Amino acid sequence: MTGMAHSLLPETETASSSSSSSRLSTSVNVYDVTDASAGFQLPGHTKLSFVSAMFDKIAPGYDTMNLLISLGQTSLWRYLCFRTILAQLVQLGCTSKGARVLDVGCGSGISTYALRRQCAPKLRVETTGVDPSPRMLEVARRNDPDGCYELGNAENLASSFGSDSFDAVYSVYTLRNFSDVRLAVRAMTRVLRPGGALVLLDAFPPPKGSFMQLALRFWMNVVVAGIVRVFAFADAKAYRYLASSIEQTRSAEETAEVLRDEGLKDVRVVNYTFGAAAMLVGVKR
Repeated sequence: MTGMAHSLLPETETASSSSSSSRLSTSVNVYDVTDASAGFQLPGHTKLSFVSAMFDKIAPGYDTMNLLISLGQTSLWRYLCFRTILAQLVQLGCTSKGARVLDVGCGSGISTYALRRQCAPKLRVETTGVDPSPRMLEVARRNDPDGCYELGNAENLASSFGSDSFDAVYSVYTLRNFSDVRLAVRAMTRVLRPGGALVLLDAFPPPKGSFMQLALRFWMNVVVAGIVRVFAFADAKAYRYLASSIEQTRSAEETAEVLRDEGLKDVRVVNYTFGAAAMLVGVKR
């Protein structure tokens, strides 16, 4: 994604259709009545409902739009990010036994599948994708039938996974959509084994008053808005939220401080394409 994600209490696939319909109806109502620029500031489960409904709406064409509005850069950033994850897994000694990796906010599964494929020449990776959007998960399971995908969210991983369960945990273009970034980082760190890496890839706001800030505003509010109008499957409100969330979120360096506060070591920030995106890496003690 060029940046969206989620946060829903994990549920089993056996949940009743009536309760599922009720949840989706509530989510759609929150999304429909909330302005795009206000969506980022929504608290807790209200933001979860907003984001989940948004992704349900845009799931079919989401990957295509991401490729278009980023001029293909999202694929490059993801490749560079996964190269880092692979290096961390090799360093952790996973070459012979394989690795378990968790993708938080997996969306359509493109990042979950791509990591497995990129790592395949060097080691076997068992991936699990977690996402709160049922329709995104439908796309993921259709595109990647060999993958493992579960309905869930960042802040409540404890409901589905035990401590020290994964060799690496990553989240791609979803960080800005978590209702509580600190809680999400804490939950992701808990399920990570000691020595494992937490890797976050996302778009972050450029410095205020910088050329990059002006360029981002023009690109998102003029160029992307024009692209969205061309495609019938694109929901204009979702992409207004995207632009607003990049402007409102904390910087990459501020987010790195959250990782340090939560006990991760060797925290570093790697900027891509003049700061249009950044990768954060932290290792569990």
